[in-house]
Amino acid sequence: MKINKKYTFIIMAIMILVVGLASVSANDTENTSISSQKSEIQTSNQEYDIQAHQSNIQKIKDTTKTTNKTKGATKSVTVKTYRQLVNTLENDYDVDVVNLERGTYKITESIALQRDVTINGNNSVLDGQGRYSFLFIHSGNNVKINDLTIQNTKGTNRGAGAVINSESCTSTIKNCKFNNNYGIADRGGAITNRGTLTIIASTFTNNTDIKSGAIYSNGPSINIYNSTFTRNVASSNGNDDKTAVLYLAGEDRIVLSGNTFNNNKGRAIHSYKNKNILINNTKFINSAMSTRIDIRGSVLDNYETPMTLENCTFNNINTTTAKKNNGIIYHEAGALNMLNNNFTNINSKSTQPITQGGIIFIRNSTSKVEDNLFANKVNSGNTRGGAIYLNLVKANVTNNIFNTRVTGKTTYGGAIYVDPQATLNEGANLFNNTVTGSDIKSKTIFSWGKVNHINVKSNVEIRTAPASVIVGNKVTLTANVTSKGQLVNDGKVIFKVNGVTLKDSKNNAIASTVRNGKASITYTTPISWSKESYKFIAKFVNSSKYNDRESQSETLTMKKRTAKITLTLTPNSGAMDDVIILTARINDNMTVNTGLVIFKFNGETIKYSNGTQVRVNIKNNVATYKFTLPHGISARNYTFTTVYSNIRYNRMETQAILGGVKANVKVKLDNATTNNNVAYLTGKLTDVKGHSVTGSTYCAIKVGNTVIKNSQGNAQYFEVKNGDVKISFRIPDEVLSGSYVLTLICNERNSYNNARGTSTIIVTK
Repeated sequence: MKINKKYTFIIMAIMILVVGLASVSANDTENTSISSQKSEIQTSNQEYDIQAHQSNIQKIKDTTKTTNKTKGATKSVTVKTYRQLVNTLENDYDVDVVNLERGTYKITESIALQRDVTINGNNSVLDGQGRYSFLFIHSGNNVKINDLTIQNTKGTNRGAGAVINSESCTSTIKNCKFNNNYGIADRGGAITNRGTLTIIASTFTNNTDIKSGAIYSNGPSINIYNSTFTRNVASSNGNDDKTAVLYLAGEDRIVLSGNTFNNNKGRAIHSYKNKNILINNTKFINSAMSTRIDIRGSVLDNYETPMTLENCTFNNINTTTAKKNNGIIYHEAGALNMLNNNFTNINSKSTQPITQGGIIFIRNSTSKVEDNLFANKVNSGNTRGGAIYLNLVKANVTNNIFNTRVTGKTTYGGAIYVDPQATLNEGANLFNNTVTGSDIKSKTIFSWGKVNHINVKSNVEIRTAPASVIVGNKVTLTANVTSKGQLVNDGKVIFKVNGVTLKDSKNNAIASTVRNGKASITYTTPISWSKESYKFIAKFVNSSKYNDRESQSETLTMKKRTAKITLTLTPNSGAMDDVIILTARINDNMTVNTGLVIFKFNGETIKYSNGTQVRVNIKNNVATYKFTLPHGISARNYTFTTVYSNIRYNRMETQAILGGVKANVKVKLDNATTNNNVAYLTGKLTDVKGHSVTGSTYCAIKVGNTVIKNSQGNAQYFEVKNGDVKISFRIPDEVLSGSYVLTLICNERNSYNNARGTSTIIVTK
């Protein structure tokens, strides 16, 4: 019997899928002690992942479809119900961006996501009602989630309640809130990550899981920036061993920067077998741990992972145990860089004999502990290292301040304990320890191993303050320099503005000697500094006792200069078409060769013939412009205005008054002609520059000594339009035949003086 090839192919595909599921194995493995139970964890993780895949087989079959779509414009849709959100995310593969209309939505089922997409929550709330999980992101997808609150979700056997990020996924979560989410499978209360996850500016509050209160991560990388973790519960069953708000295992890269852990129950971070972990600029505050087991880092424990802990703050942390208290930080195996951290108000108590490192227990590591402040209290019958315990370690411990207070019977090192197989290189530390008890072996360092007191330069703290200056004026920049709270009297300080060292006229760096913890310079700011503000730093240099150190940057605010501007008109009066020289002058105590001026005539900006604004650059404090008075202006006052514009100066404006005068008129007449006792006169009225007199000018006429009169017996006035003389008049009877001088007498106008001109007329009667 023949078998259809199509059905044979389908059967083979199903068999391959089943075999693939059977071979699934998880990577997120970790010991529950330093060297045991690894295989058990692997088996357990494998079970979780197989269950996760099996529970989704049908869902995958139902929703799998071709995701290759034609490249083009991004498609965005808005959904208004949770049902629409489910359908769009699971079924509409053409949609790139899903916008959730702002509101509160009840989660009624989990979403299986198998494609790239951006989800914009628009500050909406998704509520799992204590029953449902929200989002399972399948392998190989790129997902972004923005501005969304996810709350009251319940995890499943495959992971956390809010978001599960599968293998090979890349997800970014920004400006989101995770509240009251509950996990049941040791995989995070809010998020499970097995891919690449970035979290930015988000909050995690009141999330709970058996061993990873907020996030469980076992993927290639996790990066968390500027986020806050508050009142999360590291372990719902009270287990304080290797449980944490963040549970990080098997990562290639971990960056935790600018975050805050506040008032959580249990450990903040647990790290195991990661390639590296960077924690910087992070606050760990207001936490407490009280337990009956050994404490290995009540705030942070790190196993088999190189770690950098830098610029972090630990404050108001309390730990109590009935057994060994191994500090608020436990580090075992892997290089450690512990730099510039502040530990304040740290209280450690052990009701049994031993406390091993009030702040940190370091084991099997090459470590650098530098520039930290340890201000902690230890209450224990037997204290080994009030701040630091070194076990199988080679450590450089330099430039730290130890303000540790130890209370108890026996103290082996009020600050540092060195076991027989450890080496300590110590130098430039300040020990302000207070130790009370009946058996004090050492108030500072106790060693069974090797201690090298090395000569190292001490670190300084250098600070500046914001400054302000008027552009071009002198500014005094001051730096305060201390070392471990003491005023420094050594070295010099130079200043840099926007990264450029300030120099004198000989191009040498301006350096100020540090005296009584202070150094300052006075510097004339260049007029070329045109920005509103600059960043400056102070740098401590040239000391045989102290390391070079730069301050944090501060702001130098540049204030605009205030000066006066004058405007001179040459000449200060004129008639139409006269040329006036406008001279603007900046009156300041320094030479100005920047900026420009504009001019206005009676409020109107002066422009070139092409309509562009006349702008004149300032040179040696002066700007000049030749302006031709408009044709037709009258005899009155006119206002010229100049405005100076320069980013370095406050706005300057001034005015000057021009006295307008009337223009003189020239009268040019042709000889008059006559016909039948009617005379005809032609000619031209112009100003002194040859321009035609505009408008209407009224003129009288005399023939010899006889005035031409109208019918009422008054002198008759003839209109001359725009300077063209075209006049005819009847010759009076009293004018006899002969040759006469004809005089044209033009009246004074607003713009023109009076004028007269003559010609000859021959009268024949």
